[in-house]
Amino acid sequence: MAQNLSSNGPAEGRRRGRPPKNGGNPYGDALAEQIHTETNMSNRGEIIRGVYRGLANLEAERKRIGREISELKQKRVKGDLGMQIVDFNIGYRLYQLEHEDRDECLDTIRECFNALGVGEQVNWVSAMETRRTESQATDDPGA
Repeated sequence: MAQNLSSNGPAEGRRRGRPPKNGGNPYGDALAEQIHTETNMSNRGEIIRGVYRGLANLEAERKRIGREISELKQKRVKGDLGMQIVDFNIGYRLYQLEHEDRDECLDTIRECFNALGVGEQVNWVSAMETRRTESQATDDPGA
C-alpha cells in the first residue's frame, strides 16, 4: 500500500515503518522540537552553572593575586626602597611599554614638565640670581 507522497502533513514524503531519508524526523516536528528544547534547556543550565563556577574561581584567584601584588609592593617598594608606590607605578608603566612607545611617553612627560616649569628654580633668591646672570649675558656682547 503506497502512501500519498504529495501530502502536506508531518509525515510528508515518508513510508510507513521506515525511518525517513536524509535525517528527517520520524516523530513529527512538534515532538522533535520539544525533545530538542528540553535537551537544550538542560545543556544550557549546565553551561550557565559551569560558567558561574568558573567565574567564581577566577574571581577568587584574581583577589589572591591582587593581595600578593599589594604585599610585594608594600614590602619591597615601600619597605625596602622607601619609595611611594604611586611613583613606582609610573616607572612600572614605562617598563611595560615597548621601546618606541616608551620614548614617546618620555617625550610627552618631558614636554609636560617643561610646560609646568618642573625642575626650575622656585625660590625667589635663586630666580633673581638666574635673571641677573641672563641679563648680564645679554648686556655684555663679548660674554
